[in-house]
Amino acid sequence: MILVTGPTGNVGSELTRLLLAEGRKVRALVRNPEKAEALKKQGAEVALGDLDRRDTLREAVAGVEKAFLVSTMNPRMAEQELNLLSAAREAGVKHVVLLSTLGSTITQPGVKLGKLHRAGELALEASGMAWTVLRAGGFLTNFFANVASVKGQNTVYSCTGTNQYAPIDVRDIAAVAAKVLTTPGHEGKYYDLTGPELLTEAAMTQKLGAAIGKQLNVVNVPVEAAKGAMIGMGFPEWLAGSLCEFYQPGAVEQLGRVTNDVHTVLGRPAKSFDQWAKEVGPAFL
Repeated sequence: MILVTGPTGNVGSELTRLLLAEGRKVRALVRNPEKAEALKKQGAEVALGDLDRRDTLREAVAGVEKAFLVSTMNPRMAEQELNLLSAAREAGVKHVVLLSTLGSTITQPGVKLGKLHRAGELALEASGMAWTVLRAGGFLTNFFANVASVKGQNTVYSCTGTNQYAPIDVRDIAAVAAKVLTTPGHEGKYYDLTGPELLTEAAMTQKLGAAIGKQLNVVNVPVEAAKGAMIGMGFPEWLAGSLCEFYQPGAVEQLGRVTNDVHTVLGRPAKSFDQWAKEVGPAFL
């Protein structure tokens, strides 16, 4: 039995689908009972539990051999991950795969989200269980934040300037997680997961424009304006501020790199921005 936390999220939902397609027994941990029915229809067993409450996790981890752990971005995420790890260890779970961030080792400047992810990594290493950590770069799906401005103004607003990143398709992250959970040889390893090429926001915008047949513009805005826009889209102020910390000099160097770990695990390269843009382009029209 494989436990999947966050089974309705970007990575967790795809991971659940992949594991079920392989005929694996999957137990999906959800906090909201309303989300359970769709997972049951896919063939997953559903467990109700809350990462904030360790006592609700005992049944979820009972009889589980391996677990995929991801928590939502919030100030308590390190504590939530520790709650699941403690319950898993007591239940005899053998192997935990943690989804972390490429920015977890940023020390200067300090990045709150990076530090919280690093705390989770260290807790997993010290848990006594076999472990694997997936440090993911920025998601390609983050570009969906520009749908409204592309549709209405043919414009992408960016605060990243000439900074370069190698965003990754969440389906590649899920595919790596599925491989790690179902094949041996990944214990005690960190995998840094990125897309195949470094791109500025302007380059991504140009590629999207080519995919949808439109001339798109990029307007650079201050980081504070980007933070305000995130809050306007419903992001908690703490989260918006924390995400903007990744744009600081020093953090950019850690995030702006390409790795080969997707190919190492899957035997194929990570999907490119061009591939992704052609596939999802209609959403921007």
